[in-house]
Amino acid sequence: ELKDFLSSAADEWKAKMGDFVFFSGGKQCGCIEPILKERGLARDSITQVLLGFSLPGPSGKPKDLSVKIGVDASGEDKWAGESAVCGEWQGGFAERLERNGIRVKKGFYREWRRWMWERAAYDAVLNLVGSVRDKPTTMKD
Repeated sequence: ELKDFLSSAADEWKAKMGDFVFFSGGKQCGCIEPILKERGLARDSITQVLLGFSLPGPSGKPKDLSVKIGVDASGEDKWAGESAVCGEWQGGFAERLERNGIRVKKGFYREWRRWMWERAAYDAVLNLVGSVRDKPTTMKD
């Protein structure tokens, strides 16, 4: 759908691509980098968000899906499934997520790209483990 939208967008929308926010990660969005790269939209100035939260439920608020998986060599908490954002509007977007209790990392496109591929591997492994286990598998497992 994204590819079709970008191909058929009106000229006035194409002129404002720098103001768009593109979402990646999870079942809803998947990995959209190849589509953005084809159109020169995979770069530092374009705002991209890696989803690590649920869509708003009955409470009206999204839920943070990140899980603490231990401590790294520096003694810092290590998290999986975190949201991440890069690009021109990263500060404003991160502020809105944090205001709703959602962990979010901010960085340049190169860092975000690494986080995005880590998330793609995380999503794949979670589904693989879930498919071979007899018991239901949660994010925390």
